[in-house]
Amino acid sequence: MSYPEKTVEAVMAYVNATTWEHKKNIVRANRGELLTDTADSVLNKLIEDYRDDEEAAKILQMYRDLLSACREDGIDLAFHGVVPLDIPINEVIDYINAKEWSDAKQMVIDKRDILLTEEADQVFSLLLQRHRDNPDLIDKIKESRELLARCRREGIDAAFSDRCIEVPENVANALWGYINAPTWNEAEQIIRANQDILFTDVAQNFFSMLLRLAETKNDRGMLSLMLSRREALLRAKKKGIDDAFRDYR
Repeated sequence: MSYPEKTVEAVMAYVNATTWEHKKNIVRANRGELLTDTADSVLNKLIEDYRDDEEAAKILQMYRDLLSACREDGIDLAFHGVVPLDIPINEVIDYINAKEWSDAKQMVIDKRDILLTEEADQVFSLLLQRHRDNPDLIDKIKESRELLARCRREGIDAAFSDRCIEVPENVANALWGYINAPTWNEAEQIIRANQDILFTDVAQNFFSMLLRLAETKNDRGMLSLMLSRREALLRAKKKGIDDAFRDYR
């Protein structure tokens, strides 16, 4: 598919500008070309062309999102608070997308001079603005940001202590079965059948990790259920199962 030469030139000038101020001026001067579906298609084609270069594709997508924000919110608002081009966006995105918490922790250890900086935190502000219409992604970004904040306050090992937990499969299965039991009677029976597992420190630490994740996701229903189940489990361990579940029968 061919695109108008004027639009392509405007898009390339915008993409290749080396500062945000320069980009903003280009958008102002070429809003008739850049704030259009055609320009969006040109950028989408560029992203497809660079699909084998993950870093380049990420940057191009950010530029595309910024033009979309200009169309929706206006140029000044879209560019408000935008961070310098030398921000560590790739490092932050790789950290957010880590498949395992252990991988994320290793990234922070290896790149602490980058990820534990104000510049990295600015990237999170930018990503939250760009993805404000994607609640699931927003939750993930916020969780990742808070974890880095904890790394700065408490140290990397302490911040990841409730996430990088080796949990045996039988412990995870027993705990999830207890948490998700449809009734309190069934929850009680699960504890009776698995108290040698559920009363261990490993299970308690895993429960703490799950609670923190629920808090981060702001899932009030699940958090309320987990807190009540946690209280009952701790009481059962301390005072006995009959005493712990007396009020739930």
